[in-house]
Amino acid sequence: MIQTEAAAVAELADRIDDNFAIACQHMLTCAGRIVVLGMGKSGHIGGKIAATLASTGSPAFFVHPGEASHGDLGMITAKDVVLALSNSGETDEILTILPLIKRWRAADRAHRQPDLDTGERRHRAHRCQCASEACPLDWRRPPAPPRPW
Repeated sequence: MIQTEAAAVAELADRIDDNFAIACQHMLTCAGRIVVLGMGKSGHIGGKIAATLASTGSPAFFVHPGEASHGDLGMITAKDVVLALSNSGETDEILTILPLIKRWRAADRAHRQPDLDTGERRHRAHRCQCASEACPLDWRRPPAPPRPW
């Protein structure tokens, strides 16, 4: 398991590009807060990212995308940067609220797997992927069905 994780970290060197640097710059120069979104496992990871950012001096919080459309969206302002995490890039709850957030001119980044491109077409994206899970069962979410648009 540790070797699998070490290999995944080593592979990051090839994936850190200008898009990733721009995302980091947005977060470093953010006049507001860093708002992290994610569903399922991505949401659990997003909550930890938001807590880590906040504990190291970057104002940040997590918003559950399912709750965002029921009132929590009002916590996001035009000065905030949104970090949206999605394994597939096709998470309905995130795809529903990102256009609303963009209307408020909040900068956004979508971090996702590379096999689907709806998230990339709609929003700036940095592609992330893992060759395999550290779990011995290699359980990953099955690919989402194609979108009609």
